[in-house]
Amino acid sequence: MERLDGIIRRVEEGEIGLEEALAEYERGVGLVRRCREVLATVEQRVEELARLADPSKAARPTAPDAAPAAGGADEDAPF
Repeated sequence: MERLDGIIRRVEEGEIGLEEALAEYERGVGLVRRCREVLATVEQRVEELARLADPSKAARPTAPDAAPAAGGADEDAPF
């Protein structure tokens, strides 16, 4: 997250040129994807632990594609 925040700050403050901004944007998209992968793995593990602890009270899994986020098509855009 710190790396992503740093990329956003550098681009917003105009510290880098267009080519470097594009490269940073690409890195940011990769970082966002990685964060989502980690989050999905953690959510899966929490569901599994909840089911093991008390099968009758296990949380219902969420469908990531069920409802689009407020960001719409720009959801992968880190800034």
